[in-house]
Amino acid sequence: MIMTTEEVPGAAAPRKVSFTARDITGLHEITVTDMPAGASVGDVAKSLANRLNLPANVSWSLRNDRGGDYLKDDADLGKEIPEEGAKLTITPRTHLG
Repeated sequence: MIMTTEEVPGAAAPRKVSFTARDITGLHEITVTDMPAGASVGDVAKSLANRLNLPANVSWSLRNDRGGDYLKDDADLGKEIPEEGAKLTITPRTHLG
């Protein structure tokens, strides 16, 4: 039996995604190099809010600055931003309508 903490010889390490994230004001920016590609965008947004000391009682969304599109909360981060060095903005989720 292999424990989850054991390394399997010849197995590829889980892919990490690197990107730059900033808050909506542009005052705080961090470079992230350790985010698992398989993490959900919603979980990544919560993690970034924590790292940027943003309020925890707010629903956060991530926007890709390159195209201006919002990332899907339930999608894997690696599928939403396949390119390295993406720039993301964390924004409060607004519900219009």
